Amino acid sequence: MDNFSSIKILIFICFYSVVLGDICGLSSICDCDPIEDPLNVICQGDFLTIIPQDLPPYIQNLSLKSTMIRDCDSTLGHYTQLIHLDLSDNQIFRISPSAFSRLSMLETLNLNHNYLNVLGARNLEGLSHLLRLHLQENTLSEIHGSVFSQGACSSLTSLDLSQNKLNHLHPNLFQNCHQLQILDLSHNHLTNIVDLPSSSLVVLKLDGNNLGGMQSNSPFRRLNKLKTLSLNDCKLHHSSHDYFDGLNELRSLFLEDNHFLELPFVNHVKRKMYLKELTQLKIGSNVLEKISTELTVMPNLKYLSISGCQNKKEFIIDPDTFKDNHHLHELSIRSCHGLMSLPDNLLLHLPSLQSLSLRGNGLHRLSPRTADWNALNYLDLSDTQLFCDCSLSWILETNYSEFRLLFEASNVTCLEKEGKLSLDSLDCHMKHGSLLNSNTKYLKFIILAGVCAVILLLGAGMYLYIGKHSNERRKSIHRRRINKMDISVITESVSNPSEYKDILYEDNDYDECSPLRGNLSNFPDVKTSVL
Repeated sequence: MDNFSSIKILIFICFYSVVLGDICGLSSICDCDPIEDPLNVICQGDFLTIIPQDLPPYIQNLSLKSTMIRDCDSTLGHYTQLIHLDLSDNQIFRISPSAFSRLSMLETLNLNHNYLNVLGARNLEGLSHLLRLHLQENTLSEIHGSVFSQGACSSLTSLDLSQNKLNHLHPNLFQNCHQLQILDLSHNHLTNIVDLPSSSLVVLKLDGNNLGGMQSNSPFRRLNKLKTLSLNDCKLHHSSHDYFDGLNELRSLFLEDNHFLELPFVNHVKRKMYLKELTQLKIGSNVLEKISTELTVMPNLKYLSISGCQNKKEFIIDPDTFKDNHHLHELSIRSCHGLMSLPDNLLLHLPSLQSLSLRGNGLHRLSPRTADWNALNYLDLSDTQLFCDCSLSWILETNYSEFRLLFEASNVTCLEKEGKLSLDSLDCHMKHGSLLNSNTKYLKFIILAGVCAVILLLGAGMYLYIGKHSNERRKSIHRRRINKMDISVITESVSNPSEYKDILYEDNDYDECSPLRGNLSNFPDVKTSVL
């Protein structure tokens, strides 16, 4: 350590004792936070109307939050070592040109909740190392196109311009923001999207803007590094298959409170899978009528929320909707009163599904074939009215014991009776503590009917068999009796004995078993005698 460094330390110690000792714990306006750290200063109070000028020049963190300061002027130039400056919740309506020109080390500038309506060309001059700029909830209606040029904010990574009155942005506003990763433009009056920093942007929030009239079919084409896109309440109704073109790295997409009749990537099934890396999707308060196979373009989807379907028609979910979403971990379908039923096998082949919310839908029945209910760790059926009958009896079966605990904790109510559903109160027959459900009853009925049919068939077969053999037995007995008779035919008109054979064995109407086949009425002169 050289002599010069020793002198600097000595000067610092002396200054700390003489000057900073007067700041920490002794001033009614400004204080150190924490009390022993003189580099972090907080000044507050309604009587503070200007930026203090008597603070140590090398403080690093200065909070002037919630005061009555109205103007940012060159006074801030005294504190050249500032890293974090908080001027939020004040009355600031104007920033003097070059007010921050000497704050080259500043990394965070918070101007939230003030009354700024214009951001001039030189208002951010000198902030070459600024990383985070917060301008949320001002009255900004105009931002000069060169405010971020000439080295100002060249290191900026996060910019919050939300809740202002911006209706347009200069086309070249962000052309020098090569490091910008997070941009929040939500809740303004924007109707179009200008050229955004495509090489770096990771998070883009556009909630609450009127973007439904955008002419471009691919407004995000150049944002190939974007991972989070929020378009809630943007009055979107597009179904163009190119709408999300270019978002090959997108992980989270929020589309709540729009005017979609169908999911905006419905045609992607036939095209390139732009959203194949998507893991989180929220769609709510739209006028969706159905969901079919649109989600097949998202094989890595883990979190899906569909809520507040405003369409009063029946809301239909195709049985194959989730057939390729094998990584789906959390599914929420809430407040869709048109959702009356869930198809069989809809969720049965989702091995990763752990959390399911079906709150406030129009469901009246649950089927054991819809999902692997026992695999769930969380279930929400609040505000759901089910038919409290034997159609729910499968829940009481032994192999659904784990799901039964989740079901009973969901506070389901009955459609036809008041109060919460209790599985013990189901109107079904109980025996030895187990429920004979409707499926079991039908099965037993079918078995009993089958047994009866078999018995009847066997009985009929035996009857026919015995009857046939009895008839043959009677014929056999009759034949034996006839064969024991000697038939002598004596006639006066027949003298030749050989003619007896022709008469006796002539084939006519008599039974072939009878030795006397001829019709004797034709031989009036024939006389017979039985010896």
